[in-house]
Amino acid sequence: MLSFRGFIAAIVVTAPALACNTAGDGVADTGAAAAAAVAALPDRTAEAEAIRGLDQRWLRAVQGKHVDSIVALYTPDAATLMPGQEPVTSADGRRAMYTEFVKMGLTDASMNTMGVEFSDDGTMAYDYGTYAGSMNGPDGKPMKDKGSYLNVWRRTGDGWKMVAEMSNSSMPMPAPATPAR
Repeated sequence: MLSFRGFIAAIVVTAPALACNTAGDGVADTGAAAAAAVAALPDRTAEAEAIRGLDQRWLRAVQGKHVDSIVALYTPDAATLMPGQEPVTSADGRRAMYTEFVKMGLTDASMNTMGVEFSDDGTMAYDYGTYAGSMNGPDGKPMKDKGSYLNVWRRTGDGWKMVAEMSNSSMPMPAPATPAR
């Protein structure tokens, strides 16, 4: 038979655990929902490799001058932020920008993904890294560029799609043109 003192001890021991395991509606949370949510998340290692693969696919498409393949990697409303340019936030604007970009003839290009991170629910990710390459500048003269990038991805019904990208050149800015006298 449980004594009064034993009964009080049992309440003191179990009450905090019960208080911590109830949802706002008074229903006990066994942790099953949380465990199921974690179990439903995709394999992060495989997903990170998939995103690294999309970065390389983007690079191959740029080098191959395949604008359709480039723009297929983005959501229609993705934001593209590049040095020296106004932000591009429409599919038509991105197509026009990349049509001009591929004409510059990117060669000797590389991308090194330094990391891929995911949102807790696995529906968003970002990757970042460095890039380098050579191309013809706006004046037609060869130029080299290197820098860093940040891409933001969203999981869609069609796989990962880029929703934002930004790059930052590490090269020194060219000297300002001297005014004609």
